[in-house]
Amino acid sequence: MTAGCALFVPRQTVSPVLQTNQVTHLVTTNYVTNFLYAVNPAVTNLVGHGDAIARDLPAPWNWIGTIALGATTAILGAIARKKSQQAAVVPALIASVEAANNPALKKDIKARAMDAGVQAELHEQVKRLTG
Repeated sequence: MTAGCALFVPRQTVSPVLQTNQVTHLVTTNYVTNFLYAVNPAVTNLVGHGDAIARDLPAPWNWIGTIALGATTAILGAIARKKSQQAAVVPALIASVEAANNPALKKDIKARAMDAGVQAELHEQVKRLTG
């Protein structure tokens, strides 16, 4: 996905998570990587220019254009939020599958990922999360 033509751009965030061993009281830090999606800045600029043009239109077209651009911005923001929420689910699912350590389940997931054409991306995510 190139930033020049995509509506949404992923942004990687890394957050430290402290865990305390209840027996040894040793504190360890694990780093959790998440991907957040935002509306591409080029799209945001385009909407901003459209808003400036819409304000210069004669009434009633100026407020119709402004409302349409506002609705577009709200929809793009909602889609970005939904994509971020879906991306946050993937690490939890991968961690659960790895913790279950069920070869039949892993084989079935791999087959379904291959059918969907996302096996390479899934493999990269698993490698990234499991080391």
